[in-house]
Amino acid sequence: MLKTPLNFTAIQKSFLINKRRILRPLFYWFISFSLLLFIYSTAFGSYELGTVVIFMLLPVHMCYFYLVSQWVLPRFFFRDKYLYTFLLLLIIMPLIAVLYRVVEVYITNPYIFRFYKMRDSSFTWPSISLPKWKQLTHPGDFVNAIERTNTVVWICVTLKLFILWNERKQVLLRAELNFLKGQLHPHFLFNSLNNLYALSLDNAPQTPKWCSDFPIYFVMCCTNVPGSGFCLKETWKYCTTI
Repeated sequence: MLKTPLNFTAIQKSFLINKRRILRPLFYWFISFSLLLFIYSTAFGSYELGTVVIFMLLPVHMCYFYLVSQWVLPRFFFRDKYLYTFLLLLIIMPLIAVLYRVVEVYITNPYIFRFYKMRDSSFTWPSISLPKWKQLTHPGDFVNAIERTNTVVWICVTLKLFILWNERKQVLLRAELNFLKGQLHPHFLFNSLNNLYALSLDNAPQTPKWCSDFPIYFVMCCTNVPGSGFCLKETWKYCTTI
């Protein structure tokens, strides 16, 4: 029973692609976490409190980001449906702000109040004693929620779009190189066969060496593609054979 040989190049490419898929979101959220940590820690005067509050609010930012990057942009913006994109963003933006305020009113604000109260028994926060509905509908806090959610998410979206643009640019360059390669290879092969034919007609002493080198050149010419994993020694052998 024949065994299919392992394609280590394909395995290596697959590993690199999977690695990028894992590292890219981590990169986005590392940038977001760093930005939020600076903002909240400066506002609260405590890195400990800022870190805890960020972890409480980060799921809201992640929900907003993946809603925009995985649904709105691919299904509407990239298909030139700009009006639908604009309308959807107008709907999503206040909804995310409401979700952000719900998390603040019911989770983060009580935690912040307890944090300061434990360190200073005289600490007061008049707005936290208001009814939940009044806290949720406070205009100033709602505007701040819109500002904070959009600042983080659109930085991440901008990074994502820049990376996508760079990847597409690399794909186009690779396609152009492969196209030129496809035109050059037949030209070199034809010249090599023509030279070999001329040497055989003259009974030249170089003919046996050419016959032995030509299969090496032919194999490397057909298999040497970008990312094929050719080492420096093989590349040098390829160049000297040409």
